[in-house]
Amino acid sequence: MHNDLANLRIERDGAVAVIGLNRPSKLNAVDLDTLLQFNAALAECEHDESVRAIVLSGEGSSFCAGIDLTALAEERIPRSFFPLWEQTMWLSENLPKPVICAIHGHCIGAGLQLALTCDLRIADARARFALPAAKEGLIPSLSPHRLWRFVGLGRARRMVLFNETWDSPTALDYGLIDEVVDSGREGVLERAVAQAKTFAEDLPTISFAMCKKALSLPRHPDEDLLAGYLADQEVCLTHPDHHKAANEWLARVNGKAGRRT
Repeated sequence: MHNDLANLRIERDGAVAVIGLNRPSKLNAVDLDTLLQFNAALAECEHDESVRAIVLSGEGSSFCAGIDLTALAEERIPRSFFPLWEQTMWLSENLPKPVICAIHGHCIGAGLQLALTCDLRIADARARFALPAAKEGLIPSLSPHRLWRFVGLGRARRMVLFNETWDSPTALDYGLIDEVVDSGREGVLERAVAQAKTFAEDLPTISFAMCKKALSLPRHPDEDLLAGYLADQEVCLTHPDHHKAANEWLARVNGKAGRRT
């Protein structure tokens, strides 16, 4: 696999591919370049028969703090980002191989959206989970459609509509994550890779792929649902509420930059 993509760090450990988001100074916030590189990496994993399991992780202090709000507010993220993001989430969710998410620090917005597409989620005890898109004047892609199937509709409403943030023990109790490891990023990644190696060695590839397909059939978002989401997101992106949130974000960012100079 290519390992020279600027916004990703890709490593191989035997039959396991480890894809790390690599914008640590931005808490691995996703911009268009990151999304394009990540989409390409997933597609390569899908077609590379020597890759039998995938681990998703983040470099630095967090897994992923969401979409790059500065790039979005400065209109450096085009509208094409949003259908490509959902297509990438679908690709991750439907890879015919085990996909494990190693979570530490922030798992916010786009980070949680990505984690929801994985087969297993292993988190550090100090990780935090949220979907704050509504506060930002946006829709968190089709992740509400995924979230409530893990945690129930009532809990999903509290996170999506009222911006609840959950810690790892709460996320484990609610069924959002599968395991908590109290040893920081390295411990979480080590545990995720070990689990991926076990799956790579023990799981029959064809039957695993077919069983995963069967599990996903009832929850596939159809084309009408995707089209409806994209139309609603366009309304949000052009609404004064989002413009206000974007300007407030830029003011905070620029204020912090000014204090550092």
